[in-house]
Amino acid sequence: MPRAPRALGWIALALLILAACEKEPAQPPPAAAPAAPPPRVVTAEEKAYALFGDILALGQSADRAAVRPQMEELYRTIIRDYPEMALAQEASWRLLNLLLEDGTPEGRTRAEELYAQFKDRYPGSRFQGLLEKSLAAAGAGAPGSAATAPPAAETGHPAQGQEGEAGVDHR
Repeated sequence: MPRAPRALGWIALALLILAACEKEPAQPPPAAAPAAPPPRVVTAEEKAYALFGDILALGQSADRAAVRPQMEELYRTIIRDYPEMALAQEASWRLLNLLLEDGTPEGRTRAEELYAQFKDRYPGSRFQGLLEKSLAAAGAGAPGSAATAPPAAETGHPAQGQEGEAGVDHR
């Protein structure tokens, strides 16, 4: 039986060699985290309408005078940054009305300046007539047109709406 121990030795040696050469079972690579979708490109139109939505939300404020400067800045941003969009023309008209809303000479002057810029930038625009009507209704008159009567605050005539007069809407 001398051969049996030798055979067992060779078998044991073969098993050790096999065990040393045996690799860990191949494991699948870890699953990659799902790729984040590429960032969504926001168009200029979407940005402009988002600003317009912000303006409309501010306009719902109970204290409109307090939010007027923010609204004006947002309108000007649309006009400046998105002049090729029709929304810029509407923003010009709405800004003109906002400037006239406070009834101050400064507001009228700024509205007339805006109107002049509008005419230069958008000749033949359908909004031009709306801007002119707003100016005329506010007593500012369109630049280059016949002068209109000054607002009541400048004339001091009680029948034209001085503070405290009955029947005058003082919003």
